[in-house]
Amino acid sequence: WSSDVCSSDLIVQGLIAILQEGVRTRRFRKVNPLLVHGGIVGPLLLFLASAGLRRRLENAGVPGAAQVTRDEVVAHVQRVTLALVEGRM
Repeated sequence: WSSDVCSSDLIVQGLIAILQEGVRTRRFRKVNPLLVHGGIVGPLLLFLASAGLRRRLENAGVPGAAQVTRDEVVAHVQRVTLALVEGRM
């Protein structure tokens, strides 16, 4: 468990460094790093955990629900995260 916490700490510290550099160079606005981290990790975990639900949604008539790909989710998370830190949303 402690190695997981250590790995998570390194990831969050890396994110904080990226965000601080972006603020310093005026590319990013100040944001809460934990909220940014949650906004990245949350959708990825939801995608990984919801394959069965997406299949059921498609079977219930939601077109394309089961066809969402990992690459589409990653691209979406990238767009939303950049829009947030760049102050476009």
